[in-house]
Amino acid sequence: MNYTVIFTILALTMLPTSAQSKNLSETGSYKVRLANSANHLNCRTGPGTHFPVRAHLQHGDLIQVLHITPHGKPWFYTNLRCFVRASSSFLKKQKDTSTKKTNDTPKIIR
Repeated sequence: MNYTVIFTILALTMLPTSAQSKNLSETGSYKVRLANSANHLNCRTGPGTHFPVRAHLQHGDLIQVLHITPHGKPWFYTNLRCFVRASSSFLKKQKDTSTKKTNDTPKIIR
């Protein structure tokens, strides 16, 4: 038996619930949150990693989720006309951003 695999499984199941990523399932406002602010989140032309990247989202960027894909791992269709993976590893639900405005716009890839 491979003890590394067993240890990894045990370590992952013992993480606090907040440290484990969850699929998100609500439309509304979300803020991009990345473990390393030097990284970016890809916003793609379709719901999957095989689709081309349309925009790069930075840590702290706000998006509006307009639709959620109903199959497999959920993806969000955003106000930027592109898709991001609906995971708590990358996004945090915002209570109300209707009064908040941001001057930052994601870099659109052509």
